[in-house]
Amino acid sequence: MRRFIRGLIFGIILGIGIAGGIFWFLRSGEEVVGGQLFGREEGVSRGAAENVLLYIHPRYKFSFEFPKELGVARYPEGNASETVVFQKPGEKLGFQIFITPYIGETITEERLRADVKGGTIEKPTEVIIGNNQRALVFFSNDPVAGRLREVWFIHDGFIYEVTAYAELDTWLADILKTWRFQE
Repeated sequence: MRRFIRGLIFGIILGIGIAGGIFWFLRSGEEVVGGQLFGREEGVSRGAAENVLLYIHPRYKFSFEFPKELGVARYPEGNASETVVFQKPGEKLGFQIFITPYIGETITEERLRADVKGGTIEKPTEVIIGNNQRALVFFSNDPVAGRLREVWFIHDGFIYEVTAYAELDTWLADILKTWRFQE
């Protein structure tokens, strides 16, 4: 009986060791970004330059390069909507992308007023970002967050609302130059 119990304990320990080894092996392809762990399924890989990473969204099939000091977090919002946040931990350096279904080919003034609640919209201008993606850029004033730079565009039935602090305008523009949709 004692021999059986020792054999059983040894078998359990051996099984745990093998399972741990498999777990470690499968995670070995992941990278640590901004103090958070991101796996292959998140689509984070090395970018063209040494100080950037490439983000590829697994569902919406877009990609862009971003500074490697930013962490990335995805938050499902329901109704096929999602927010993706790129943020340097502990600092006001970052941006977010809100993605939600959208019916229509243009961004209407009604949509702007509905999403920029209580805030003002300044200098709306149409621009081209990334690989020929038309976008509307403007400044807004949020009662809580303050002055913001916003870049909105529509692609394949979704509206993308990119938001950063206004003082990060040029920095955000450099990131959005690398935006690509995989068709």
